[in-house]
Amino acid sequence: MPFITEELWHELGDRAAKDCVCVAEYPSVATANETVLKDAETAFEVIAQIRNIKNSKQLPPKQLVDIH
Repeated sequence: MPFITEELWHELGDRAAKDCVCVAEYPSVATANETVLKDAETAFEVIAQIRNIKNSKQLPPKQLVDIH
């Protein structure tokens, strides 16, 4: 797999022949956007609750329901 990874590395951007992934600098971690994380957490919770309600009403998972 290292050969495939190296080929993908060169295909994903303009790189010199000697610019290899095995010796590249490890990417730095950026700070997380707390607003986006909070919004995603809310969306996940809403989806989970909708699934729980549908399950308790014995509705098939693929059945569409109107949500208000």
